[in-house]
Amino acid sequence: MKLGEDMKDKKGLGIANLEKYAKLFGIGQKTGVDLPDEAGGTIPSPEWKAKNFNGDIWRIGDTYHTAIGQYGFQATPIEMARAVGAIANNGTLISPPLYPGRYNQGKPKNKPEFEQRIF
Repeated sequence: MKLGEDMKDKKGLGIANLEKYAKLFGIGQKTGVDLPDEAGGTIPSPEWKAKNFNGDIWRIGDTYHTAIGQYGFQATPIEMARAVGAIANNGTLISPPLYPGRYNQGKPKNKPEFEQRIF
């Protein structure tokens, strides 16, 4: 396919799969790090748009914007660090302690408190 070539008959991932894969990498969820009042990011969806924009319907352009990280897509820096780290860790999503040893009498822990295998 050449740059700018027509893609009318090509099917994309769609917003449901974009959301599914973002969540597999920990986007839109609390990370479990030892920070007070931690919040997760936002992955826009048709339900999110209807709730936040007076029932407005989802349009294909919303999917395009979400796919490139625009529109309402929000991720915290620690969410993105975990997502990239999962690739480096052979698919293990890890939440490292920000204060090593904080809950272990000053001794560093050998293993992070929260990890999840994603691929």
